[in-house]
Amino acid sequence: MTRNAPKERILAVDDSPDTLEVLRRNLTSHGYQVLTVQSVAEAVHVLEHDPIDVVVTDLKMPGASGLELVRHVRENLKNTEVLMITGYPTVEGAVEAVKSGANDYLALIRGAKQAVGVPVVASVNCAAGPWWTEFASQIESAGADALELNIGFVPLDGSESAEKIEERVVSIVRDVRAATRLPLAVKLGPDWTNLNHLAPRLVEAGARALVLFNRFYRLDLDLDAMKLKSGPTKAGSEDYHETLRWIGMLDGRLRDAELVAGNGVRDAETALRLVASGASAVQVCSLLYEKGYDAIGGLARAMSARLDALGLKDLKSLRGRLSRRMSEKPEAWGRAQYVQALTGIS
Repeated sequence: MTRNAPKERILAVDDSPDTLEVLRRNLTSHGYQVLTVQSVAEAVHVLEHDPIDVVVTDLKMPGASGLELVRHVRENLKNTEVLMITGYPTVEGAVEAVKSGANDYLALIRGAKQAVGVPVVASVNCAAGPWWTEFASQIESAGADALELNIGFVPLDGSESAEKIEERVVSIVRDVRAATRLPLAVKLGPDWTNLNHLAPRLVEAGARALVLFNRFYRLDLDLDAMKLKSGPTKAGSEDYHETLRWIGMLDGRLRDAELVAGNGVRDAETALRLVASGASAVQVCSLLYEKGYDAIGGLARAMSARLDALGLKDLKSLRGRLSRRMSEKPEAWGRAQYVQALTGIS
């Protein structure tokens, strides 16, 4: 008597709980082990920690699309099969659905150019592949004045070295640089082996600004439901410190490239601290989500008042004033331990 082979482990990915329940019920009735998640980010986390034989994913979901998950699986998990499901009746319809999101964004750029008298900087969530170089050209044709490459991915392959990952990022910038004449900014997350090494390579590849740091999708755990859930979606007022460290470390090191600070800028004091570390500009996305566009005027007025109180005539007179290269103790910028800060013992 032979034992039945164990059934495959299937990961189902769809933003619709009802669809996931139908998939789970039907697949488990045939003896398969089924895990379900509602986003590509959650799927990536599962794939990084659990052996999965087959991924079944929806095409169009909020945030990253099923196509990006397919790319991740095919590039990094050679023994995992992947199937895509979609409500669109034809392949052409599915492809058109993806393109429609891009077309909506291009229309947004054209509308913004007509509505405002300031430069319009487009931003694209960038990954390897020809889609992004093509999209960069379309963004230029739509009238954008500059392009931010929002580069971020979770490494799934434990054998992929830090050097190889960095080369992927540099290649993205180099390829997009060849596809468009727009000035390029590169927005990165904080987790790099040595940003002092990577940053000059990105500038050499064509970046004219680095935006530090991106805030990626955060995970949390629901112990009652025993499943993954979304973590905090907005930056907090204490999230700017690593940005400040690395802006201050890189100030003066990058020829022909500016530094832009993001993540945790909620008030004038924080914005000016980042300028003092070397930032040429700051991003305030979470502040705008929380308080609306009127917050921009209030922030600008508060920054001006604080500069007056400090006896400084403008932002230029503050920029980089407290960066590492201007410090009497530059070694303090590399400090990683808390002992003295917590106890007063050196």
